Amino acid sequence: MAGAAILAVLLLAASVFDLARQRIPNWLTLLGLLLGLLWHGLTAGGPGLAQSLEGLGVAGLTLFLWAAKALGAGDVKLLGVVGVWMGPVFLLWTLLGTIFAAGLLAIIVIGLRRTSKGHLPLAPAITLGATYAYCHLQLGTLF
Repeated sequence: MAGAAILAVLLLAASVFDLARQRIPNWLTLLGLLLGLLWHGLTAGGPGLAQSLEGLGVAGLTLFLWAAKALGAGDVKLLGVVGVWMGPVFLLWTLLGTIFAAGLLAIIVIGLRRTSKGHLPLAPAITLGATYAYCHLQLGTLF
């Protein structure tokens, strides 16, 4: 539970940066990765650290989205933070929620701007996707 709260703070901070500057700072994602690995190593030992590394590995699979210019590098690193803190299954549900959230945010942004040109900050969508994953996996709600 405390790990989820720490992740929530990291995701909200990333969202603020992404909305304000269209960038997620490297120091924030690096801090999230290191704290997550340290947290799981200290609280759950080897199995916890293994789960964190598995989550990071699954996040690494999103590099193809960066190569295709569908995600920015900061978004991929932020997904790595989610994977480190919550593990691979949670990350997969986060990706599903992120796809839906990004679609809704794109519709809203296009409606407000009246154009499809420009940057769509994805950290808020990732944050909403992680919220969906938490509600689904931890609370048993939202489909």
